[in-house]
Amino acid sequence: MPHRTTRKPAKQEWKWVQPRIARREYELRAGGKRLAVLRDVKMFGSLAEADTGDGRWTLKRQGFLRPRVTVRRAGSEDEFATLVFNWLGDGALHMADGRVFGWKCRFWSRQYCLTTEQGEELVEFKPTFAFVKGGAKVTIHPSAADISGLSLLAVIGWYVMLLGFDEAASCG
Repeated sequence: MPHRTTRKPAKQEWKWVQPRIARREYELRAGGKRLAVLRDVKMFGSLAEADTGDGRWTLKRQGFLRPRVTVRRAGSEDEFATLVFNWLGDGALHMADGRVFGWKCRFWSRQYCLTTEQGEELVEFKPTFAFVKGGAKVTIHPSAADISGLSLLAVIGWYVMLLGFDEAASCG
């Protein structure tokens, strides 16, 4: 019987792209395949809609002193996920099924990461900009390979990054 080795899955590279400059609509792509779409509902405000392989979602920023992001299935008032931030910009993403992920903001490098509760990196986000189009490189670490709803996690991360870019632009 031949000797078999178990190989860890390789990191996956996804990317967020903005197909049209004039629209705040972004696509999450893996190779030539579209995994998700995130779009603003209105010109002003934080309400956004997302389509993923797992369904349709709404995302909204709430709160000022204790900001948080809520995620709901489209048409539902029940929170599917809530990301609560601390004063440093880090946070905890609480899923309705009981899972909890960390949100890490690497301010100086402008990189962000979703982690396990213990801090193991799962999904890493690095912004990329071309002229006025927004985008990000998304690295899916091998430890995230079996996580269900991975494209929704990528949507939540990109949404939070866009909020941060908007806040920075309004201050400058």
